Amino acid sequence: MNRLAKIQLGRTEARRRLALECAGAVLEEARVQGLSIDLIGSLSKGGFATHSDVDFFVLGDTDPSRRLQVERIVAAAFRKSGIPYDIVYESDLTRERAQEFLDQPALIPGRIQRAASGK
Repeated sequence: MNRLAKIQLGRTEARRRLALECAGAVLEEARVQGLSIDLIGSLSKGGFATHSDVDFFVLGDTDPSRRLQVERIVAAAFRKSGIPYDIVYESDLTRERAQEFLDQPALIPGRIQRAASGK
């Protein structure tokens, strides 16, 4: 591996660690606030790269106040990280499309666990 590749790999790994830290903060705060949020996408599958974003899947019905609650939690966790994120709401999807997200393969070993509200 050449020097440039090593630098790139180091940056990608540092960014992945930061993304995991931020995502973990989101999932923990969601749990505390009684929200159900899953981590989906490349970070959850182990394919997070230098230009990846972090994807969240919010389970259940989402009225405007709940959406604002979710968006505040995510924005607070990712503020100053420079890492973009997407929030997908189950209630915005067809039943079939939502099920595709729910059926995604298990998250990476040592993964962040689903923040479940227990409802």
